[in-house]
Amino acid sequence: MSLLISAVTATYNRLRLLQNMIASVRGGIPVGIPYEIIVVDGGSTDGTIAWCEEQTDIRLVKQTSLVGAIKAFGAGLELAQGKYTLILNDDVEILPGSIMRAYAYLDEHLSCGVAAFVDDRKQAHKHGKADVDYMPATSG
Repeated sequence: MSLLISAVTATYNRLRLLQNMIASVRGGIPVGIPYEIIVVDGGSTDGTIAWCEEQTDIRLVKQTSLVGAIKAFGAGLELAQGKYTLILNDDVEILPGSIMRAYAYLDEHLSCGVAAFVDDRKQAHKHGKADVDYMPATSG
């Protein structure tokens, strides 16, 4: 079975945020849809590497040092095998239904090359959460 969705992120010492983001991705992909999560780590020392290695749906790319976000994301994108690829910061939260809504749009509009998720920082402030801790995303 070929992969439908690849989720790619880069991280460094932000385990709690990464766990929240990955939980939102997992929650946004229905059972039976083949996916992968690729995490490129810049040498975290906060338990991120060990946690990622325990996850069966995560492909971990261990970089020994910080090489910059562009290079880190590039390393993950080179490995992505999904028909569609999500490029996600490690501190976002994807709202339920957003991933499949973006997938459906792209699948119905084959000439469209990208779907973007809306950054909802204003909504986060209404809930008393800091931007970096809570930035829900929805497909628009």
